Amino acid sequence: MKTLSVIIPCYNAEKTVGSLIKSFGSGLPWVKLIFVDDCSKDGTIGTIDKFAQESGFDYSILVNEKNSGVSFSRNRGLSVAHSEFVLFADSDDFFAPGAFEIINKALETEADVYLFDTLYVLGKLKRTIQGCAGALAGGIKPQEAILSMNYAVWSKVYNLRTIAENKILFPPMKIKEDFVFNVALLSFCTRIRYVSDFFYVYVNNSSSAMNTTPMTEDIQRTAFKVLRERIPENALPLLPVLALKDFLYEGAKNAALASEGTERIRCIVSEFEKEFGSQSVNLTQLHYGFYYKAMIALLLAHSFCLFRLCVRIRALLIRGVCQGSFPQVSQE
Repeated sequence: MKTLSVIIPCYNAEKTVGSLIKSFGSGLPWVKLIFVDDCSKDGTIGTIDKFAQESGFDYSILVNEKNSGVSFSRNRGLSVAHSEFVLFADSDDFFAPGAFEIINKALETEADVYLFDTLYVLGKLKRTIQGCAGALAGGIKPQEAILSMNYAVWSKVYNLRTIAENKILFPPMKIKEDFVFNVALLSFCTRIRYVSDFFYVYVNNSSSAMNTTPMTEDIQRTAFKVLRERIPENALPLLPVLALKDFLYEGAKNAALASEGTERIRCIVSEFEKEFGSQSVNLTQLHYGFYYKAMIALLLAHSFCLFRLCVRIRALLIRGVCQGSFPQVSQE
């Protein structure tokens, strides 16, 4: 049987981490829990000890010398993991019933990364989000996964050897660190599998970094700068299209949330053109689902500037004038 480490960064998680541990069920000999406490000021460590001991799982608790953030904590967890596979969980989420059975079944087929669906919970609302939009269950090409995946690290299982061999780590960023980690890792992968089932339940937390840290052009610029340095040369042609998708999404979100939305959109368009305007972009590879979602959101936000850009993209797609293709990576 394969071995698996679950890496769980924690900070002031006394009220939630016990529920996460209980959701794991009874201990399994092939699963180890690795908790990384980021200098919590409450009773997080005591809560972990209590519930982890009751669960019967093998576990360890690492304590950072100073508060260092989620990226540092995840990287530290990776540095001590000795299993074949790893996955990441947040201390305020939980696993669905039978989660490890779902994971174990998926691991019967060899892969570098397994992409699962996610159950999102917002109050009484629940919705299942595909791990790879528009994909069919089974093996998928790296470029398809990179452009269509859910970029959060939870709801994925990673081959630890693939991470180690390619020296993939989380960058020191408060947000978009998952995006950079996943794109960098998948650009080195040849075996990626999408599993049309979920084991992870994400609970929307209004106080999380993702929900409290505003997205800025500097953050986007930093993310793509890091990716340029980390991904292999044959994957570099992916970046302009990936950036266009990312700028469209963030532009739509910012326009919908910000009072100065139109001006923000102009800045985002300008930033994209400055970063990638001189490079050819194969727009035919831009997933239609993302394109239309972005366009609808922009219409609702009255962001005419970027909406006009979407119309131009649509015209190019219809005329089929875009040439070129993504690098083809061999795949078993």
